[in-house]
Amino acid sequence: MIHSPISKKRRVERFWDLVRDGLHTEGRYARYLALMSAILGLIWLITLAFLVLMPNRYDSSFTLILPGSGVGSSLNLESIGQATTATNSAFSSSSISPTENYKRLLMADVTLARAGKLAGDENEKMSAPHVKLIDQTNLIEVSITADSPSQAQKKAQSLRAAFLDGLDQLRQDEGEKREEAESKRLVQLETKVREAQQKLLAFQGETGLVSLEQFNNRISALDSLQDRERQARTDTKRASATASRIASALNISVATANKAFTLKADPVFQSLLARYATVNTSASEKKATLGPNHSQVQQIDAENEQLKTQMLARGSKLTGLSGEVLMGFADLSMSSERGALVGAMVA
Repeated sequence: MIHSPISKKRRVERFWDLVRDGLHTEGRYARYLALMSAILGLIWLITLAFLVLMPNRYDSSFTLILPGSGVGSSLNLESIGQATTATNSAFSSSSISPTENYKRLLMADVTLARAGKLAGDENEKMSAPHVKLIDQTNLIEVSITADSPSQAQKKAQSLRAAFLDGLDQLRQDEGEKREEAESKRLVQLETKVREAQQKLLAFQGETGLVSLEQFNNRISALDSLQDRERQARTDTKRASATASRIASALNISVATANKAFTLKADPVFQSLLARYATVNTSASEKKATLGPNHSQVQQIDAENEQLKTQMLARGSKLTGLSGEVLMGFADLSMSSERGALVGAMVA
């Protein structure tokens, strides 16, 4: 069939007239009303079909509240020690969410299968519930759908019971594992306690300590002895300082002072020293008036030399010192004041 250019042009013109001017005024509103009625009728028909054909559904819900704080306990035994146990809060960790764990457990296949058995359906697990976590709280909202109110309530109760039963099993398993670990730990502690008791008995047998009071008494006695020892050291240092000052004043050592004190306590040496001092004084007086070749001076010098020899021999026998050192003791032995200082230094 061949279309002419004139007919094609007419169709385009008619289409443009329809776009520009619309439908003819005659019967236009009736056509609008018929079209809208058909559309609304179709919508109402679908709605009525949905209401009539859709089965009734009922929801039953419950809310779980999770504990927020941990628990702890402490046991004190006098003279033995202290035992403390503590369980941290599940919300103390920022990397683990206990509410999310509970949600997973509520929707787990094993929980739904157990809930189906509790609800009376042995062959099919319960449909997954709707679980909602409330932000910034410890609350978990759980809802489940059924065909009747009683069935919805029964499913909700069955799901709750299955969930709590699953928690009990998990807690029991965790408790058994902890108990097993603690039992092993207690066996180790028991072994260590027995070893400590054996060492304690051995220590008591060696030291004679059988009670804490006795140990405290010994500690007190030891502290007292240490105080006395410190005081004795202080007194010794004080006495040593005093002896050093006296030795510096007398220009002798403590050992020399002891020997000088020995000579002072010997009557024979003191007698020879006194006679030597007397003859030495007389010789000095004679030499002041007489010449060195005078017979009296020579006689006194001879007597003085003889006394000196006897005195040095006696002193060397008592102290083992040389004659030169012994001659330096003459003044120490004759002077009462210097003798008193020597006695104080020796003491």
